Amino acid sequence: MKCELGMIVVGMALAGCSNPSPSAGSGTTPVAAEAEGTREIEVDAQMVDCTGVGPQKCLRIRKNPQAEWELWYSGIEGFTHKAGVKARLRIREEKVPNPPADGSSLRLILVEVLEQTPAKP
Repeated sequence: MKCELGMIVVGMALAGCSNPSPSAGSGTTPVAAEAEGTREIEVDAQMVDCTGVGPQKCLRIRKNPQAEWELWYSGIEGFTHKAGVKARLRIREEKVPNPPADGSSLRLILVEVLEQTPAKP
């Protein structure tokens, strides 16, 4: 019981260590105002080679237009990537309880496709 309580306390303490949101004084502007529990992201027009458990293709996403692209290994539930088409999405992030060691602690779920534009050659 003491061990379980200790793990809960440590987990709660770590949850308070997350990065601040872009609007919390970092000097960057979020993609757009976000509804509670959702956020907007951009998905690049091309998937790229990456390595997780083995070689695979990853999405490139970013949370604001000034940010660098990040690799997203897990896909976005409800979203099908179209090669050559850049997308702006409203997504919901959910924490994954007890994620596998090689998996993400977040799950992205499509709420709405806001915009899709063909990539410029």
